Amino acid sequence: MLIFKNANTIKDIRDEIVALGYGYSCFDINTNDVAEGFQEVLDDWGKSGI
Repeated sequence: MLIFKNANTIKDIRDEIVALGYGYSCFDINTNDVAEGFQEVLDDWGKSGI
């Protein structure tokens, strides 16, 4: 799973990301509402390399 702050960052390569078998999400981890729930997201995805 790849995380990007802004969806425009990957707009030209989304298909390639998926074709390589990766998933992606776009959100700003540094905002308060996201940071509070981010642990739940990681638990759902499974953590690796953290």
